[in-house]
Amino acid sequence: MSNISQNEIKPLNLEYVSNIIGDDYKKWRNGDVVCINAQTGTGKTFFITGNAQTTGLIGSLKSNENLIYLCNRIALKRQVKLDLLKKFSIKPPLIVNETGKKSIDFDKLDDRTVIKNVTIAAYHAIANGVKEKMFLSLENKCSLENYKYIICDECHFILTDSSYMNKTQLVLYEIVREKYPNSILIYISATIDEILPLIDKAFEDNKVKGWSAEENHLYKYTTGIDYSYLDVKYFYSEKDIISLVNNDKSEDKWLIFVTSKDAGKKLQQEFKDHDIDSAFIMSGTNNEETKSIIDSGQFHCKVLISTKVLDNGVNIKDISVKNLVVCAYDKTTFIQEIGRVRINIKNPRKINLFIK
Repeated sequence: MSNISQNEIKPLNLEYVSNIIGDDYKKWRNGDVVCINAQTGTGKTFFITGNAQTTGLIGSLKSNENLIYLCNRIALKRQVKLDLLKKFSIKPPLIVNETGKKSIDFDKLDDRTVIKNVTIAAYHAIANGVKEKMFLSLENKCSLENYKYIICDECHFILTDSSYMNKTQLVLYEIVREKYPNSILIYISATIDEILPLIDKAFEDNKVKGWSAEENHLYKYTTGIDYSYLDVKYFYSEKDIISLVNNDKSEDKWLIFVTSKDAGKKLQQEFKDHDIDSAFIMSGTNNEETKSIIDSGQFHCKVLISTKVLDNGVNIKDISVKNLVVCAYDKTTFIQEIGRVRINIKNPRKINLFIK
C-alpha cells in the first residue's frame, strides 16, 4: 500500500452545505421535505445556525416562527447550544472550581432547552413524549407542528440505534411517517443513504393519503464524498496498536474507537501499563477530556479511547490528531467515527486510518 505524503493532499472534492443550497431555502414551502447528505467538515450545522456574522437558516425566521433542532447525543446537543449562545452573544453558564478556574457548567447547559427562537432537544424526548401521549416534555408542552423548521440532525440514528434502543421505532413513526403540513422537515446526515428509502416512501405515502399538497416537494442535496485524505493501514490485534503508539515518539495524538466499554477499559489499562497517557470516554463520562472536546474540540492526552458515544456530531478540531483507529462492524458507524476528526476540506491534512 502506498503512503500519502502531506504535500500530495489536494483540496477535497466537496462543497459546503451553504454553497450547494444557496438561495434554494427561499423556495421551500410548508409541507416540503429536505434531505442533505453532508460529509463531515462541510458546514451542516453552520448552515442552520450561522454565527455572529452570518445569519444561517435561523436568520430567515420571522419573529413569530420557531425552529427545533433534534439531536441524538448529549455531546452534540451541548455543542449546538454553545454555538447558539456564541451566535447570540449570550454567556454560557460557568462554574468556578476551588482554584478559581472557570469552566462551562454542563448541568445548567443541559437544563436549557430554548435559546431565542430555537429549541434543542433529543430524539429520545420525542420517543418518550409519544410513549406518554405527549410531545417533548420541555419548558412547555408543545407539538412539532408549532415549528417552522424541524431539523433532524444525524437522522441515521433512527436505524443505527434501533439494535439496542427500541424507542427509535416511535421516532420513526412520529417524525418520518407523520404529516407536518405547517413545517419544513429537514434531514441531515453524512450517512443518510440507509434511511433515505424510508423518507422517500413516507413522502409518497403522505401524498397518496392527501396529507401533502401536490405542490409539495422532496428536495435532495449532497456535498459529495471524498476521503482521499485518509492513508489506510491495517492491524491484526490490539497489541499492534499498543506497539504502534508506544513507538510513536512524536507529538501526534491518537483517537481510538472501540466497540464496547469493556474493550475500552481493557485498552486503557494496557496503555497505563506502558506508561502511555490515555483517557477513556463512554456513555455517562463527564471528565475533563469530555468537557474539553465539547468546549474546544480538543483533548489533552496522547490517546483518547471512545465508544460510539462520540460517533455523531462531535468535532475533534485538534490538528495534532493524526492517527485514527476504527473497529466498527457496520458501514454507518464506521463512516460516522471517521468523521469525528474535523478536516479543513480546502486544506486537508493526512490522517492515518487503522482498520482491524
